[in-house]
Amino acid sequence: MNARGRVQDHYEVLGVSPDAPDEVIRAVYRALAAKYHPDRNPGDRDAELKLKRLNDAFRVLGNPETRKQYDELTRAPEAADAPKSEPPSRDQRGAPQAPPPTPTPAPVVDHIIVTRDSRRFYSMLSEGTLPTNG
Repeated sequence: MNARGRVQDHYEVLGVSPDAPDEVIRAVYRALAAKYHPDRNPGDRDAELKLKRLNDAFRVLGNPETRKQYDELTRAPEAADAPKSEPPSRDQRGAPQAPPPTPTPAPVVDHIIVTRDSRRFYSMLSEGTLPTNG
C-alpha cells in the first residue's frame, strides 16, 4: 500500500510502463535495488520498505508467466466485471418483450427473512430495518 492507502501497481513501483520489455524491467529493478539496499542505507526504514516493494513487484513482473497473469487481472478489471449486455428479447413480431415481473417480497418467518437476494438481507441487517414478527 502507498501513503494514500491503496495498493500500488507493480509497474508504478518500478517506474516502468506496462509495455516495457523484460530487459528494461530487469535493468530498472537492479538499479533501484542497489539504490535502496540496506548496505547503502543503514537504518533507513523508508529505503527498507521501498526495497521490499521493489522485490514484490519484480517477483511478479520479472517472470513472463506471472507478469501475463498479473496483466490479465489488473489491466482491464472494468471489462471483466461488467455485465455482458444482451440485446433485448423480442417476440415473434419483432417487438420488444416486456421485462420479467419483479419478484414478490420475501416472507418473514420467526425473525428470519427467507430471501433469494442476500445483498438485500445484509443491507437491511446493517441498517437495522429487518422486519420482525410481533
